[in-house]
Amino acid sequence: MEKHIKILIEKYLNETATQQERLEVEQWADSSPRNQEIFYELLENWERKNAKTQWEVDATNFGLWKEGILRIDNQTMQEIAQELELHQRKIPGQAGSYV
Repeated sequence: MEKHIKILIEKYLNETATQQERLEVEQWADSSPRNQEIFYELLENWERKNAKTQWEVDATNFGLWKEGILRIDNQTMQEIAQELELHQRKIPGQAGSYV
């Protein structure tokens, strides 16, 4: 993998990428099944490294799904959305801050 795209993916996952950089990562990931596989492997490693809770991972995935980056069936995403909504109701002031 090119060093340039790896740096952009890291910025993308850390939410420090510019809109143009995000677009470049998304286009790169969509350009081939292998690139999508690489992206999701890096995403999984990043999530493990950052030790997010499951609901935070779900929130990230929900955001990626809404943007059309992550392809998960609608039923699964509806279940995740309902779970996130329930969780956010339990934490005053946190609603919407993870998506």
